[in-house]
Amino acid sequence: MEKNQDEQSEGLANQKTNYSQGNRDSSLRLMKEPTACSAVDFNIDKKINSIEQDFEFLFQHSGNLVFILEDNGVCKKVSANIQSLLGYKQEEIISEELSMLFDQLNQAFINSELRRLQEEDLKESISVKHLRKKNGEFLLVECTISKCQSGGWFCICKDMTDREAEQNELLQREKLNIVGQLATGIAHEIRNPLTAIKGFLSLLKHTPERKVEYIQVMESEIGRIEAIASEMLLLGKPVKNKKEIFDGFQLVSEVVSLLLPESNLRGIWLELENNLTNPINIKCNVAQVKQVLINLIKNAIDASEQGQKINIRVHGKQGKVIIEIQDYGCGMSSQEIERLGEPFFTKKENGTGLGLLISYNIIREHKGSIEVESTPNMGTIFSIELPVL
Repeated sequence: MEKNQDEQSEGLANQKTNYSQGNRDSSLRLMKEPTACSAVDFNIDKKINSIEQDFEFLFQHSGNLVFILEDNGVCKKVSANIQSLLGYKQEEIISEELSMLFDQLNQAFINSELRRLQEEDLKESISVKHLRKKNGEFLLVECTISKCQSGGWFCICKDMTDREAEQNELLQREKLNIVGQLATGIAHEIRNPLTAIKGFLSLLKHTPERKVEYIQVMESEIGRIEAIASEMLLLGKPVKNKKEIFDGFQLVSEVVSLLLPESNLRGIWLELENNLTNPINIKCNVAQVKQVLINLIKNAIDASEQGQKINIRVHGKQGKVIIEIQDYGCGMSSQEIERLGEPFFTKKENGTGLGLLISYNIIREHKGSIEVESTPNMGTIFSIELPVL
């Protein structure tokens, strides 16, 4: 009986030994062989790594200048092409605020835009700005600021230099086209004072005692010719992007003076009204804004019939100067108003539609707007709004 007990005890011991050995073998096997879960994790890590590599490639080679910003606008990362576009090394920009690349006016804009996007929970903002190069020059870019899913911001800046050059070329062509269209009226307007000067010179020969009076009249006529010639030279000059401070009403008045010969020749009356209580200055590219006014007033003349008048009013409203150009001509339908500004959409027989397209772009660049009201056979009102200083 004792023998049987000893055999049973030995059998149990062997079972325990085999069980323990089996556990060890199983554990070793689990350590050596990947499980289904570890294979999935490995594939996910591989895919994430591949996506990160693709993102990095796009980030560095998209052709656009790309910034990744903290919530407060501090740069965390910037694409390598910043050196070729702006002259900075990446390490010179990282940990600096993006606003350092803008002039003082646009520094405030960028900071306020980030706050606005955050407060209003907007996805993105697009605007055209100048980035400051390391050498002090500026690069025109289109900035798109978008929220990152993980927090912070993407800022993608597209070089607009070529587009700006194309727009300036279009503007110059349109200006030269207008010079040609105005030539007949200008020639007529210059001939009138020349005739007066010739007549008074003849009178001087016969009545020298009235020379002071005659000379004053001739000086006035010569001044008129000089003013017309100056405006024509300004109109024909290539576009420069220099902005200067200018009196809003004076700017409109000079354009009206330039177009009086054309309107007089066609029997149309231009009436200029100054409804400003005080002089208002605007900062603008004078030649470009004059180009817009010439386009719109000339369109009003073309839409009018002999004997009709065109009202040009200047007034102020909440930090803006409003310039209204109202004609009483053929007017437009709502469908035609919606198409204004489209390239090559025009109601004129020999028109191109580029004049309004350029005008809209110029006013937009000046942070302004153009509104249109029109009724068929009753007339049209173009309203230009520009910010004042």
